[in-house]
Amino acid sequence: MRFSQIRRCEVINIRTCRRLGYVVDMELDIKEGIVKAFLVPATTRFCWWFTKYQEYVISWCDVRQIGEEIILVDIDEEKWLHSS
Repeated sequence: MRFSQIRRCEVINIRTCRRLGYVVDMELDIKEGIVKAFLVPATTRFCWWFTKYQEYVISWCDVRQIGEEIILVDIDEEKWLHSS
């Protein structure tokens, strides 16, 4: 599967049955040649000028299944939400 196809997949947390959004980037381990994590922007903002940019950094081991239209993950959302 190509990254352009993964970007069109919606990420869904199977723990909460909540839509997290779409993959915008990936962390790669170039030496090992593996995907380490998916990065998904958080959609919890109510006013964009009052909040910092936040994203979910979803480890590859938390990905349960990748389909044609969705990626199923099993994460504790508060633990994987990072601000930059």
